[in-house]
Amino acid sequence: KYKPEFDRVSKIILSINQSINVEGNKSIPRTGSFEVVMNNQLVFSKLKTERFPNEVENIHGLVKKMLN
Repeated sequence: KYKPEFDRVSKIILSINQSINVEGNKSIPRTGSFEVVMNNQLVFSKLKTERFPNEVENIHGLVKKMLN
């Protein structure tokens, strides 16, 4: 359930700007994290919000906010 959503949202974010770093858990145990980092600043955290960015418009808004 987690991986398809991670892949979907990651692809959208990276299609907008490839310099954005999108990370999930790299080691076990996995906590279901989805962290978006740009310029060494955490700009979105699934662990903090307890959700993925849920709509393409929200993802575009998130990326736009990061670039400003």
